Amino acid sequence: VNWTASVPVLPNKVRVLTVKATDQFDRTSDTTLNTTVTMDNTVPVAPVLTSAIPAYVTGQLDISGTASDELSGPKTVEYDLDGSNVWTALTGSSNWYGTTSLVAGEGVHTVRMRTTDQAGNVGVASAPTNFTVDTAVPGVTESVYSGTVYKNADFVISGSVDDSYKLDPVNYVSVTATRNLVDVGALTVTKSLAGDNKSATWSTTIPTALGTGTYVVTITAKDSVGRTTTATRTILVDTTPPSVDIVTPIAGTTVNGMLKIKAVGSDDSGVAEYKYWWGLQSQTPPEGYDNAGWLPLPGGLASLNTTVPLVNGSYRLCVAAKDVAGNIKGAVSGSSATAAALATVVKADVMVDQSSDLPVINL
Repeated sequence: VNWTASVPVLPNKVRVLTVKATDQFDRTSDTTLNTTVTMDNTVPVAPVLTSAIPAYVTGQLDISGTASDELSGPKTVEYDLDGSNVWTALTGSSNWYGTTSLVAGEGVHTVRMRTTDQAGNVGVASAPTNFTVDTAVPGVTESVYSGTVYKNADFVISGSVDDSYKLDPVNYVSVTATRNLVDVGALTVTKSLAGDNKSATWSTTIPTALGTGTYVVTITAKDSVGRTTTATRTILVDTTPPSVDIVTPIAGTTVNGMLKIKAVGSDDSGVAEYKYWWGLQSQTPPEGYDNAGWLPLPGGLASLNTTVPLVNGSYRLCVAAKDVAGNIKGAVSGSSATAAALATVVKADVMVDQSSDLPVINL
């Protein structure tokens, strides 16, 4: 005979059910069946998260912890993301662990856990635990220099930083500089953070008071979870003017016709260009290298027609050179009338005499 029976749920307690058979003549079996049953109608407490939450994850979160139930004991532990009530089982029960599914979208998300006990009671969810998804490091852009750069004075460097999630609200960008590996000192950085905290601009002036050398500027971007990106720019600072000399004409000589001008110069950074000025010795070279009176001297070479205009007399050739850092040698600076200013000029004084090479007829 097959039989079934419904047992009322009694208050939480371990019960012993005794089953025995009685026939139609009221005879009872010599043997009985005793079954221990735990009556549990109380939901388990929320699981405890014991693993540390990292500053950020790139999409999935590793979690682990413990669960308990006073009577029947924990059977399963599940989690949900962002209060979705979509519950996914973790591995283990009393001690559980697992990795969440991939979270869509950067930013702050939440995870909750709940326990189901052996009696099938579903427990309350744990309080939401926040975690941050950040999929990328911040970016750094320097918008002024590229390649090999030379400077001869303080220079401005600027650019922007950005992050796909959020930049650090305070220390989103920092700039440092060294000269020949020695720190140049504190820099004043002008910076502005966009309202969405995703991008910012920056600018600073690098002092060159320490003089010629290799300056390395380091820009660091920092996002809201502490990830950083650095970029460096190397600027060669050269505060020494180039050297420049006149090869031809030779000072003190007499010239006529087509005059060949040749100047040579040298500089550690390299000579970028030459210029020259030609005039009477009684005249003064124009002030300033960029003055239109200074004429281009490509490669330090030029030809000058001394017959136009046809005026004999005492002339002066002046040459100047600029290196790639912008230092200038030879051009008059300051008051062009002063002896000190003229002393800086690289010059060759010559006599122009158009008759010096005329044929001589002896009668």
